Amino acid sequence: MNENSSTPAELCIGPDIAEQKRAEEEITARENRYRRTIAGSGQLLREYDVDTGGMRWGDCLARVLRYSVDEMEG
Repeated sequence: MNENSSTPAELCIGPDIAEQKRAEEEITARENRYRRTIAGSGQLLREYDVDTGGMRWGDCLARVLRYSVDEMEG
């Protein structure tokens, strides 16, 4: 409680995450621009993840091969 009042006082301390949130939003914006660029280019795209060994296929490749992206990744 505050010395001069009977009203309880509360103090909260925490890290400032504003810079982290800004960086996350910037990364998300860049990823969205990249996806739109690839989708609009009509290029056949395959992405290989060297860490997991997984593969992702672009929508254009799926359309050309007449499979869904899920079928190609499954």
